[in-house]
Amino acid sequence: MTLSERSESKGLTFREIDGQDGATAFFRHARKTGRLAHAYLFTGPEGVGKGTFARTLAKSLLCAKPGDEPCGTCDSCRQFDHGNNLRFITVTPPTDKKGVQKTIIDVESVRDLGTRLSSKLGVGNTRVVLFDDPIGDDAANALLKMLEEPPAGNVFLIVTQSSGALPPTIHSRCHKIRFRPIADEMVAKRLVERSSVAAADARFLARLAQGSMGKAVAYAEEGWKEMRDKLRDIAAGRARDPENFDMGEALDVLIKEGAEADEPEDAKEGEPDAGVADYRKGLRKSRERARTCIAILALFYRDLVMAREGGAEAADPETAAALGKVLEKVSTERLLERLETLLAADGYLKRNANVRLTIEWALVA
Repeated sequence: MTLSERSESKGLTFREIDGQDGATAFFRHARKTGRLAHAYLFTGPEGVGKGTFARTLAKSLLCAKPGDEPCGTCDSCRQFDHGNNLRFITVTPPTDKKGVQKTIIDVESVRDLGTRLSSKLGVGNTRVVLFDDPIGDDAANALLKMLEEPPAGNVFLIVTQSSGALPPTIHSRCHKIRFRPIADEMVAKRLVERSSVAAADARFLARLAQGSMGKAVAYAEEGWKEMRDKLRDIAAGRARDPENFDMGEALDVLIKEGAEADEPEDAKEGEPDAGVADYRKGLRKSRERARTCIAILALFYRDLVMAREGGAEAADPETAAALGKVLEKVSTERLLERLETLLAADGYLKRNANVRLTIEWALVA
């Protein structure tokens, strides 16, 4: 299956979406004035609420009692909450022949969508189509044709982290809505309220997440304290003895902890794809842990630079003080170079570069 009617916004309202008041106000005005476009492109960093906003907007557009918020009680809202509203379509990557889901929406998925959209809507009805996964080049070309001659009554919502991932022709057919990073104070406040995180820890996680509520919640759930403490020791060990301390090996061990990515075993009869699926999950987990390690190390270096320049209070004063002593002879320019390298490495990992090779490059660059 490449198309889904499932919803992930059960019970959500616009007022519960943090830091995106501008987008909320825009769509409320568009609804009241009857000036909705046929296609919207949501852009912005990972984890700032684009996908959640898109689903909440879809629920609102389909609601039988239109207002500032979806009513949550009409047949459409109830169907949406239970994932069976036939006027809400999510286009997702298909599964391959081995039963493993692909990472991008392909051209066949868009063609399947075209078949679905050929069915006519009732008078006054609206149908919402959501793209919330990376779109392949051929799929983007097929989607462009659909956007150039949109079927009546359909609203397309396209979510992307990188506007450059889609061709300019797609941009020109959509109204662009930019989602901003969420203020650190708001991220920290929500972590304390919703995840029972201590205030000091919430401030650290908010700085680490750089305006992404989704990242902050994920960090809070994956044993970040132990990882931070080990990374502090690793960074200090490298600083004290750069010639003999194998930082690459230490990071490799840390990344693999809790992220089993062993080679897939021979498949058992009747379960031809279980080993491959588990192996891919392990690789994804390793990549996620590697990106978390890099984010924490980058925050260490950022704190050190800010402390030297008399800037904002450190996200982690204890680590900043400890590493500040060890790295006091390292120039600020070199610290900035290390920071830039780490940020570049994260970009490579985000684009599926080899984890081990990327870490090694970051350590010698």
